Amino acid sequence: MAAIVYNPYSFLEDVYSNGLDYVIQNLPAPAPGTTTSIQDLNDTLFEYLAGWLNVNINPNSGTAPSPVIELLFNQVLANTANDYINLKIIPNLSTGVQLNVNQLRLINAGIAGINYNTYDSLDNFFDGFDEQIASCKANNAEKAAIYIASAVARASNDYWNNILSNGPSSPVPGTWTQYLNSSYWPVNYNNLSAWVGASYLENWRGPLHFKQ
Repeated sequence: MAAIVYNPYSFLEDVYSNGLDYVIQNLPAPAPGTTTSIQDLNDTLFEYLAGWLNVNINPNSGTAPSPVIELLFNQVLANTANDYINLKIIPNLSTGVQLNVNQLRLINAGIAGINYNTYDSLDNFFDGFDEQIASCKANNAEKAAIYIASAVARASNDYWNNILSNGPSSPVPGTWTQYLNSSYWPVNYNNLSAWVGASYLENWRGPLHFKQ
């Protein structure tokens, strides 16, 4: 029987899912004839994260994060989008973040599993992946970033599967379905692993910018 493993950062699954809900519910409507700007997306996501930090991390401050934090945050989202579009997530990750051998092995195992599983088998993969993290030779500090990535990727898979399960014939108003490929729905399922993979790998984007 497989060992029971607890991901210590599983609470981030709700933070991630609630954040996506907040963005789609609060993203400003684009002007006629235009598309949503990345700045609108940045502002809406930052608004959610600033609110979450004030409530959960520093509830008595009553102040917004510093402009420097907001500037760095804006870079994270823009670079993530650029890397996703140009298929540069993995090359830029490998050159921008210092990782040891144990971490690299886990990262590679995670992205391989995401790429080789389908939308209906990814959830089982993440169960096994958390077991790999728990049993590897890395220490707890080294495992932390991988656990976080696993929790976010699992949340990404669950969230987008739920959105896609509505199908193009019955999208819920105000949800992400309006931004998906409604003309040929299977395309979205084929893209699911790429979305989940981007969520998984880009967990290191933030630490890289704040380190710089």
